[in-house]
Amino acid sequence: MTGDVKKEPFRSEAKGKIERLVRGSLLLILGAWMAMGVIRFAFFILRIQNFSSWFIADTVLRAASALFFIWVGARAIRSVGQEIPATRIGWGRLLLGFVLIYIQIRDHFVPNPNNLQPNNAGEAFGMQTMRAVLCFAGVVLIVAAFLKRKPQPVNLPDVSRAQ
Repeated sequence: MTGDVKKEPFRSEAKGKIERLVRGSLLLILGAWMAMGVIRFAFFILRIQNFSSWFIADTVLRAASALFFIWVGARAIRSVGQEIPATRIGWGRLLLGFVLIYIQIRDHFVPNPNNLQPNNAGEAFGMQTMRAVLCFAGVVLIVAAFLKRKPQPVNLPDVSRAQ
């Protein structure tokens, strides 16, 4: 029985390392794939003379998302071998909040003709209410990104007990 107890933390620790390596690798691949698209969009913007400021803003948000995924992936891979301190700002919340607000502003000023159109006043009210809720959620996420976070307690197995 004591052999099983001593081996269990090692198995869960190894499993956690593998999960962080896989998650970090996948996020790095996703970030690199998004960065390739951003580079292609940047060349497109530089090549043409007539461009939209909304397209540039889309490209900037895509670049920020690519950098975020690359950063989180690299942190996940580095956390396998060493302790990584927590960040002061919740960058994921901040980015998601900006994306939610930006999408609502862009859809308001540059409506897409292929978007859903309301058939009656009730549907129109529901669509406008959802737009307001998403903007509010974006503001809450941005504010939450700057709030001081509590450090997460680390649950280590108690090996000091003699059995």
